Amino acid sequence: MNNPFNTLFGRLSLMTVSLIVLVHITAMVLVDRERGQIDTRHAQRAALLAVEAEHEGALTPAQIAATLGIARVNANDAIPYGCPAPCENNDG
Repeated sequence: MNNPFNTLFGRLSLMTVSLIVLVHITAMVLVDRERGQIDTRHAQRAALLAVEAEHEGALTPAQIAATLGIARVNANDAIPYGCPAPCENNDG
């Protein structure tokens, strides 16, 4: 019986599968690292928000949005900021 990797097709198949596996493993490592950094930033902002709330008492929505690094948009201004057409009033 001949070695299946002793042909051009066998070597190209092995190289293609190896490349796909290598790309998949590399992407998983990079995505996991990025996800960990994002989760860390979220935890830092949540901890900062808790400390500010304890120190200052009640916080306004603008202070919460600034601490979390998000933009608070009124419902009337939602469409120019990118809310899709049937945008509902989500003011809390």
